[in-house]
Amino acid sequence: MNTYFINAMHGRCRIIRLIAVLSITFSTALPLLGIAGFMAIIACLITALIVIGISNRHFGMVTGDVFGAGNELARLSSLLTIFNNFGGFWMGVTALLMAGEKAQD
Repeated sequence: MNTYFINAMHGRCRIIRLIAVLSITFSTALPLLGIAGFMAIIACLITALIVIGISNRHFGMVTGDVFGAGNELARLSSLLTIFNNFGGFWMGVTALLMAGEKAQD
C-alpha cells in the first residue's frame, strides 16, 4: 500500500518535492506562530529523522506502522515545543495529560 508513496518520494524530483513541502509548511507556520512555529517544524524534522534511523537499523526499511508512529511522535514533539514557547514546559505536559484523560473517558 505504501509502495507507491515510497517509490514516488525516491524518484528523480524528490528534492523539488521536499522543497515544496517545506516551503508550504514554513509559510504557514511562521506567520501564525513566529519563532515557535519554526522551532516546532525543526522538532518534527528531528523526530522524524530519529524514527527513520531506528526503523532502518532494526527493520532495514520503513513500514506503515513506522509512518504512523512517526506521525504521532512528530505531532507530540511539535505540540510540546509550541507549549514550551508559549507557556512553559509544564503547562504543555499538563495539557497533554488532560487530553489523555479525556480520550480515556
